[in-house]
Amino acid sequence: MFPGVTNDYGYILSDLVMDELLHGKMEGVAQCDYFMLTNGDNLYSSRLLPSALPYMRTDIDLIGFEFLSHYSIKDNRVDHPGSDQTIHTQFKTLWIDKGAAMFKADTIARLNMTFALGFAREFGRLTTQVLGFKPTRIDGNFFTQLAQTEGVSSVIIRRTLLMHL
Repeated sequence: MFPGVTNDYGYILSDLVMDELLHGKMEGVAQCDYFMLTNGDNLYSSRLLPSALPYMRTDIDLIGFEFLSHYSIKDNRVDHPGSDQTIHTQFKTLWIDKGAAMFKADTIARLNMTFALGFAREFGRLTTQVLGFKPTRIDGNFFTQLAQTEGVSSVIIRRTLLMHL
């Protein structure tokens, strides 16, 4: 589809599926109100949905939550530097993982936001030069832009609800 894109970390496929869901192109699949993207190395708490549901019922656009990261972190995102630490999520690059947030489908549709598809369509590749940041930071950039958009409501649940293994 985009020959210049060699590794997009699954963001283009995520964008394409979200687009299909947003526009009712998946026959037999009900329209969804929120998206949450995940990978095979994520494990969620059984308390995730009960913790997020009150915010979903009040139409919060972006819901984040803290997560345990397997990466070695040596800065103030964690209480104790090292690996297997809880990240104190913020809607900023390096402070959130793709799987540590839910966001309203109609909000990203209204804002025409994508993780990587917009860049790929415009430039045909996803490089640091094109993006202005490393491709591994696409999720942080997306959530930063969404949270900073005027009229977008957001909340961070201060519970560790994801283990990024």
